[in-house]
Amino acid sequence: MRQSARDVMSQHATRRCQQRGVPHEVVELLLDHHDLDREAGSGCRILCISRRRVRSDAAMLEPQLARRLENLAVIWSDDRGQIVTVLRNHGTSRRYAARA
Repeated sequence: MRQSARDVMSQHATRRCQQRGVPHEVVELLLDHHDLDREAGSGCRILCISRRRVRSDAAMLEPQLARRLENLAVIWSDDRGQIVTVLRNHGTSRRYAARA
């Protein structure tokens, strides 16, 4: 049985989703379809979806959902097997700028 995003989110990540208006279903889509995976330090990885991937999957996504996925990133802890936080990925932060 596959775990839902709600099952693997830390309290901090849950709070950030609420603050940023990100539904758990969007986080699940990101976890299922991410194609950018970069080390973020302290045993964590940043996961996000490239614009190219969103556009190639656009037929199965509604436009508003596709835009949300383009601008979302998840920090995943390999040590804990848990989502640490959810953030908007505007590409302005060098630390979390995920590149292919």
